[in-house]
Amino acid sequence: DGPSEPEVPEGDFVLTVSDVTSTSCHFSVSPADPAMPYVVMIVEKSEYDVFEDEYKYQDNDLQWFEQKAMEEDKDLETWLRGFLHEGHFESDENGLMPGCSYYIYAYGLDYRGYFMTGVTKIEFETPEIVMSDVTFKVEVTDIGLTQAKVSVTASEEDALFFVNVFSTEEYQ
Repeated sequence: DGPSEPEVPEGDFVLTVSDVTSTSCHFSVSPADPAMPYVVMIVEKSEYDVFEDEYKYQDNDLQWFEQKAMEEDKDLETWLRGFLHEGHFESDENGLMPGCSYYIYAYGLDYRGYFMTGVTKIEFETPEIVMSDVTFKVEVTDIGLTQAKVSVTASEEDALFFVNVFSTEEYQ
């Protein structure tokens, strides 16, 4: 997939999402003011949409930031200095769920926890994992007391797969 078109090309942020797979994506954030600290996160659309408006969501984020700072025995400003971004930022996000709708969102937040902009967000969706009809031929030879030779051949030459060997007791 190529880069997505930014939803708000002349707003506080330009957000792009590209290289979307079932479980990952690449994203970039370009703030209109490169010196402004900001939050950027990815969240499942369904989690964001339960909030009445973007301001309630920002308040929820701020409560989470305060909790994280407290857990790490830091004041909010110190914690935010390690969390917020400034200037252009891009990264890969892994661990997404297949077939889910997400928002990447950004908003300005100073190091004291004061909101500087509203939320800019774009939606993207991870594709479902397509199941394959691939079959496998498994051969076990040269069986010894503590080892054996295991050969696995897929019915489709380009199939990717994982093989593991364990005892019957471990399987049950």
